[in-house]
Amino acid sequence: MTLKLPRLPLHWKDTPQLFERYWDSLLTNLEKNVATVDVVSTTLTESRPASTFFSGPTSSAGSPAFRSIVATDIPTLNQNTTGSAATATTAGNVTGVVLPPNGGTGLTSLTVNTVPKGNGTSPWLPSSLTDDGVTVAINALLGLKVYTVSTLPSAGTLGRIACVSDATLPTYLGVLVGGGAIKTPVFDNGTAWVSF
Repeated sequence: MTLKLPRLPLHWKDTPQLFERYWDSLLTNLEKNVATVDVVSTTLTESRPASTFFSGPTSSAGSPAFRSIVATDIPTLNQNTTGSAATATTAGNVTGVVLPPNGGTGLTSLTVNTVPKGNGTSPWLPSSLTDDGVTVAINALLGLKVYTVSTLPSAGTLGRIACVSDATLPTYLGVLVGGGAIKTPVFDNGTAWVSF
């Protein structure tokens, strides 16, 4: 006997009703061509236990049913991992070198008290900046942002330093006057920008 099965609609997965029509058509065809058919409930819209899916048995061939997903349902991916998510109690360490495009530094280790720097694609390099928790040291030339006196940010944050390109006759810790041609470092004393 040849059993002809109806074609599965292309978008059956979009609605349970389409799948039910396919299933009903299949059962009707079976009933016409097979003397005895044991039929289980085919209604997919009735309530099912939470976190279950319709699948065959976990370890052998057999009739499909709604069941919980198990680890063997997930295919092995091309990955290099160790441990088990099922038994993990704390976050593990990533081993190996994680490159910058993947959120890492590209470094295998860090130098004590140094701050690494990178360009976003190449492995990071130690910078000229060190920080021992007490003193930040810059072991290179320090380039200050250059402003005109009129474009300096508002004063009031003690300790900031910058440079101006248009001071007029600056004096040590004197108030700045712009419009000149003198380039000088400036200091925010908490109230005003002054030259130094």
